[in-house]
Amino acid sequence: MRARRIIVRFLPLFLFGLVTVPRVRGQQYADFNDLASQVAGAVQESLKGLPPQSARVLVVDFEEGHGTASELGPELAREFSITLQEHAQGFAVLKRDDLKQAVTRNDLPNEILSDSTAMKCYAPDLGATMLVTGSMEYAPDGVLLQIDIWREKPRKSIFGRLVVVPMSAAMTGLADKPVPSRPPFFTHDDTTWVNPYHSPVTDEKLATPKQKAGSGYRSPECATCFPPASYSDDAVWTRLQGAVVLRVQISPDGFPAKISVVRGLPCGLTETAIDAVKHWQFKPATVDDRPVAVETPIDVTFHLY
Repeated sequence: MRARRIIVRFLPLFLFGLVTVPRVRGQQYADFNDLASQVAGAVQESLKGLPPQSARVLVVDFEEGHGTASELGPELAREFSITLQEHAQGFAVLKRDDLKQAVTRNDLPNEILSDSTAMKCYAPDLGATMLVTGSMEYAPDGVLLQIDIWREKPRKSIFGRLVVVPMSAAMTGLADKPVPSRPPFFTHDDTTWVNPYHSPVTDEKLATPKQKAGSGYRSPECATCFPPASYSDDAVWTRLQGAVVLRVQISPDGFPAKISVVRGLPCGLTETAIDAVKHWQFKPATVDDRPVAVETPIDVTFHLY
């Protein structure tokens, strides 16, 4: 059973400068060091009137707009983070060791450190008050790189710049190396929702495996699976996709009696999945035409078109 919400939808130190590409309109040009200086200036400007060192900036891996992700994006982000640290005055740039400590301190999954989408979702838990993101598009003349700064609370863009980067031999080598495929990112959530109006039964009163295997057993079916699960604002911003897997106890009268999380997603999608399913109604499971309580997994899929 699936619910969908359709949404209608820097350079490393071996680079010496940027070139003009007349065919791209509205772009601005800067060399690697100058771009970091501009980003630092925008952060400092946004901090006027705030306590010193109140901003902690996280540079997430730069993302490629199309095709298979390569090693170029993470390497450019790493180099940009180092250069930004050299320009940081009145704010801190989070280092890898800072992030590892935050993961341990907050009992977060280690996998988020290699998943830029998850890092955006967990930015406050990682100690970040601002994010630097980058999106890349390949062109015959080089790489179009869009750099943005986002303030976390409230989320707001405070800087954006499109630059054109000539493709060096070293960059080409990185672009030809795809990032090793990673398993889908899931969270482990012990959240359990219990229906206050349709109390769950004990495990002993659920349909047994033997009954489910019998010819007289009929699985529950969705009768009114509304409202559909909707995207959270954070998930839309990060373009997070995936499926939340829930374990749902369906009562003999067809209502969700208890919902627990098998596999969750960050950015609030686990919560929106539970919030949707708890309002659904089902044709209950039956054994020899007799309604029975049963536990069944339900996938709530989130996909952006």
